[in-house]
Amino acid sequence: MVKRKLLDGMYGGEYAFQQDLNKPSFSPAHDSHFIFVPDLMAKAAQWKRTEVFVSISEDGSALPVIKHYVDVRDNPETAPVITHINDVDAASCVEALAVNSTEWSDIDAGYTPCSCRELEPVPSRPFPRYRYIFKVPQLDGVKDGAFARFPRPEAATSNLAVPGYYLHGPGLDDVAVLRIASFVGNSTTEFQSVCRKFLRMAAAAGKTKLVIDIKANVDGIYLLTLDLLHQLVPDIEEDIFLRGMMSDGSIVLYTDYRFGVDVEDRKFSKFEDKFSSQIFQGTNYTTLYRWDLEDPLITTNKQYGAGINITGYGALSKPEKALFVAENIVVLHDGI
Repeated sequence: MVKRKLLDGMYGGEYAFQQDLNKPSFSPAHDSHFIFVPDLMAKAAQWKRTEVFVSISEDGSALPVIKHYVDVRDNPETAPVITHINDVDAASCVEALAVNSTEWSDIDAGYTPCSCRELEPVPSRPFPRYRYIFKVPQLDGVKDGAFARFPRPEAATSNLAVPGYYLHGPGLDDVAVLRIASFVGNSTTEFQSVCRKFLRMAAAAGKTKLVIDIKANVDGIYLLTLDLLHQLVPDIEEDIFLRGMMSDGSIVLYTDYRFGVDVEDRKFSKFEDKFSSQIFQGTNYTTLYRWDLEDPLITTNKQYGAGINITGYGALSKPEKALFVAENIVVLHDGI
């Protein structure tokens, strides 16, 4: 669609073209691995609204309404409801922005970019918008300063990408926190062993509640997420299936049908079993498949794979007892 409009000269300028390229092509994916923000939309200038709104139930049971944070802070009982944002029904506007204009796959996490404009029962009032120019602060003459230190972890990888902590205080003495800043670390072996060590230590220390903190996680090796999942829930069978888009070029290049297994965990016996055409919205895709975690080429092989057996498979296939019940595990994430 974008290519056709470009060739037909339907864009009035570069910005209109870049906006049309970004919104229908990349934004709907909600995937930080598949994102493209053109220069005119991000590098020429950046804008940020300083006002904040909240979604709150007025009586604790009614459907939440949108209010201005400052109004709620000053007086929750009299804080006016935001009915419209940019002349659009507030709830509809927030949902549309979260679905269509954010990179977060969790729709709730996409609400923050919205801005409030029109209130009730008081007259509408505008909120300022500022342009930010990023500058490096001057550090000349600085000798020292306050530094809020983290507590010493009970166990951690050598680069502190994966530390584990115990909480202390009233109602918190049975809580353990496993902080995962990255699913990479210095080595996959260290990542796996530190996670296992901390979970066992925490359970032995009487911790019955577990917080997995992956906020601001910078991604990493996919297989390590599965390994941790199986450490936490040993009897789970992950439902993570893939499809490949079958372009003319890919059919010429893809000759190895043996990679992966089908939905029944069976090896594909011939090329047509995996690369039979599955048409969706006019595009050809492969049959559903997923990675074969019994395949040493992608697990224990240190050159091409993760360099470890994945918990629940291979040499680690013997199931262990779950150390924490699912109801007592909380995952903190930022929606990506």
